Amino acid sequence: MRRGTQALWILYAGLALALLAAALLASQREQYPTAALLAAAAIGLAMAIPHTAWLLEEYRHLLGRADADNRALARAEAGHRPALTTRQDVQVRQILAAACCDTWWATAGAEHDPDHCTRKDQTT
Repeated sequence: MRRGTQALWILYAGLALALLAAALLASQREQYPTAALLAAAAIGLAMAIPHTAWLLEEYRHLLGRADADNRALARAEAGHRPALTTRQDVQVRQILAAACCDTWWATAGAEHDPDHCTRKDQTT
């Protein structure tokens, strides 16, 4: 994900420089409203770089917290034995706990209301 983000930042910087060059040309030809619009667009693109960096940092922080919470949940469920649990493991556990009957499995939960299921506890 880091390479993709860096490529996006390079694209943003290149576009911002191109817009600034166009704004400079427009101002030299005394087209001031166009120059102002292009300069504002360049500033917006330049501001997108730190914003995406901030979003990436927040995303990494939230993933770290989710992994830590999942490991704590796995330890509590396993009787304090250390276990590695991923987000996918927790999701699978939640899906399996939500299943109430064979119909749920056949439809993957689509068009099935587990609150009013007439076949509860028939998954075996």
